[in-house]
Amino acid sequence: TDGDDIAFAKDNVWLPHEIEVFNYTYSPTESQLVCWVNIPFLSGAQDTKIIMYYGNSTMDSQENPSAIYDPNTFGVWHLSEMGDGSLNEYKDSSRYNNHGQGGEGNTSFVPTQTDGMIGYAQDFNNLTDGYYDLIDCGNDSIFDISGNQITLQAWIKHNITPQAHYYGIM
Repeated sequence: TDGDDIAFAKDNVWLPHEIEVFNYTYSPTESQLVCWVNIPFLSGAQDTKIIMYYGNSTMDSQENPSAIYDPNTFGVWHLSEMGDGSLNEYKDSSRYNNHGQGGEGNTSFVPTQTDGMIGYAQDFNNLTDGYYDLIDCGNDSIFDISGNQITLQAWIKHNITPQAHYYGIM
């Protein structure tokens, strides 16, 4: 019932994984699982057999979220949390544990959970209070990107009508 018996393997080797969502009572006949698995190599020429294990109530958890991502991945936020403004609510799955807090401690600026492409997401567009919502993940030195080449990746669905902006030198 807690998901500890869920594990993945390739060629009899455990694969690092992270369970983002496990709902044992999703429906009367189904459970719900959203899981991230590090598969070291996928071939385009042949099938890769990944085995999912479950049902062993004596098995300890095989979850290892920090081993899923490259050491140069400085933050991974799946953003499936409910969003109540509590400290460290938004979990960083990278090895750096830069967990985030919605609204910088102000519950008026906390995003709200919504359905996403995979599992849940966050809606940052709450302009009923006149402000956009935010998640503060601190100011760890790994976030200092000045002078460095970086890659940022996000899945974003916007509902904003683009506006023309004109900038000039006065």
